[in-house]
Amino acid sequence: MPIRPRQLPQPLGLDKAHEQFSTCPNAKSLYRARTVRVMDRTSALQLAERIYAQAVREATTTDVAGIVKRIHEKLAQALSPMIGDAGFAAMMARTIQMARAEYPRLDGAVGFSVEPFPENLASWLEGQEPALIQAVGVALLARFLVLLSTLIGTELALRLLSPTWPDAIAYAIDSAEKL
Repeated sequence: MPIRPRQLPQPLGLDKAHEQFSTCPNAKSLYRARTVRVMDRTSALQLAERIYAQAVREATTTDVAGIVKRIHEKLAQALSPMIGDAGFAAMMARTIQMARAEYPRLDGAVGFSVEPFPENLASWLEGQEPALIQAVGVALLARFLVLLSTLIGTELALRLLSPTWPDAIAYAIDSAEKL
C-alpha cells in the first residue's frame, strides 16, 4: 500500500473567512464592531475640574499642592493594579512632557520617577502661587485622562476611575451617554 502525503487544509483567505463568518447565524452576537471613543480635551478638562472640586471638599487642609498630589496618588492607586507602577509612572512622565507646551516652567519637573507623583514636581508646585498650582494640577489630570482614554477608551477609563471619584465620574458618564 503506497503512503500518500497527508494533505493539510489550505488557510482561508480573508474574503473567504469573512464570507463564512457573515453567514453564521450567531455572527452578530459573536462579533460586535464597536468604536472606542476617546475623551476630548474639553470633556477631560471638565472632568478634571470636577475631580479637583471633589478633592477640595474632601480635603482636611487648604494646601493646594497637597491636594493636587493626593489626587494623583489616588489615581495611581486606582490604575496601578492594572498597569503597574512603572506603567503609571511612564504615563505620568508623558503627561508632564505634554503639559510643558502649556506650562514651560515644568521643564525642571520632567523626569521619569516610579513615584505616583514625582518629588521634583511636588517641590516645584510648592513654590508656586495657589492659582497656578490648581491650574497645573487640573491641566495635568486632564492630559492624563486624555492619554488614558486614548490607550484604553473612554468607557473603560471611566469605569476604572468610578470607585475613586464616583460623583465626578457619574457626571462624566451621563455626559458621554448623551453624545
